[in-house]
Amino acid sequence: MRRVAIGLCVFALSARAHAGFEDSLGVGPEAMSLGGSFAARGSSYASTYYNPAGLAPLGETGGFLEMTAGFVYAHPTLHVTSATGANLLTPAAAQGGAPIGVADTGGFLFGTRFSVGRPFKIDGLDFGMSLFIPGKLFNWLDRPDDDIQWALLDDRMQVISVHAGLAYRINKFLSVGVSLRVLFNTQTDTNGEVTSVQLNPTNDTVDTNVRLGTDSQVFAQVYPIVGVLITPFDRLRIGAVYRNASYVNDWGTTQIQGVPDLGTIGYTSHFAHYYEPLELTLAAALDVTPWLDVSADVTYARWSDAESNNFNFWGPGRWGDTVTPALGVRWKPTSALAVMAGYRFQKSPVDNFGGPSNLLDCDRHVESVGIDLHLGKLVKQPSFDLHFTGGLQYTVLVDKTEVKNPQLFPSNQLYYANPGYPSYTYGGHMVATQATLEARW
Repeated sequence: MRRVAIGLCVFALSARAHAGFEDSLGVGPEAMSLGGSFAARGSSYASTYYNPAGLAPLGETGGFLEMTAGFVYAHPTLHVTSATGANLLTPAAAQGGAPIGVADTGGFLFGTRFSVGRPFKIDGLDFGMSLFIPGKLFNWLDRPDDDIQWALLDDRMQVISVHAGLAYRINKFLSVGVSLRVLFNTQTDTNGEVTSVQLNPTNDTVDTNVRLGTDSQVFAQVYPIVGVLITPFDRLRIGAVYRNASYVNDWGTTQIQGVPDLGTIGYTSHFAHYYEPLELTLAAALDVTPWLDVSADVTYARWSDAESNNFNFWGPGRWGDTVTPALGVRWKPTSALAVMAGYRFQKSPVDNFGGPSNLLDCDRHVESVGIDLHLGKLVKQPSFDLHFTGGLQYTVLVDKTEVKNPQLFPSNQLYYANPGYPSYTYGGHMVATQATLEARW
């Protein structure tokens, strides 16, 4: 019966999770190439996330329609090495998944931006939307906090990401905008019945067969993003953005009937899958010349309010607020070609402090390059407004060492049994790319 209970617990911990990819890869190849320094830029569907006011920047008049489609791919190469030199497996790897428990990310990106004010003769009233669809949907694991797991990299890049926003250019100096980030909560109720129980004398175990039925419901939940874009003069843009904290959870009940000696047993499960902190961004972009522009963003993130999948089971204080700087530059050697480069430094908000938790996350140096090619101008047909944009990003996850402190464990038994005992070092790198085609009418 002990093995029956263990099996049920494992099933309970295999619930589905939800997360986003914006903070790791960026929304679109242009934003990726500029290091995520995009809150003071505009004229893009990506503004729905970076700064909704950028959907209606200075200088656009009349009606228009932009449609974008492309792909996203990321390949992480990570390591977790114990003090003895052995490679430690994350739960997904132990179950036959990716070698380090973090699979490649692949998916499709769609975006649109268009004038909604033209039919009403309201110039500068624009709508935008971005949509990322990963190749693998809802394939997630929630694990106890003391399991070795990449807290902000594992599942965060492989779920649907949706942003939709509306912006209005009040005058030639000021644009305002609001967008909604759409996330999905799930309720999963499971009913089961034990169909057979047999003693296996060869290894002194109990083999149990259980017939299960699952009923799942998905609930959409929205969180606001508010931004302003100020243009004090034609060559300078200043952006300010507020992103509301986003929280997604999964809950449900499980009832198993026909358990020998126990009858019906059950439990209620509840996991905090995904937390994206409240963020405040200040940004500026300057057109140095007609062919060269630069931008800089600084983002404060209140990670100290975050919770792990298991609601910080081993206690609060393992999350800390962060400040992320980002820089971007774009150079146009010809009217048909723009070359972009960017950099940002992401301080890790996670620190286990030598305690039972093993939530892996590293400081990140993120370097990126990209191009934007106007295909119409390339073939000397400027009215053929079709763009190819490609970005390449290289992320260094700075090696970090976790040394377990026995004084922080409830007992010596838990200290010695911890998967991270006595210490481990982890880090790695990730290569990612995005490419899109955008048509404008």
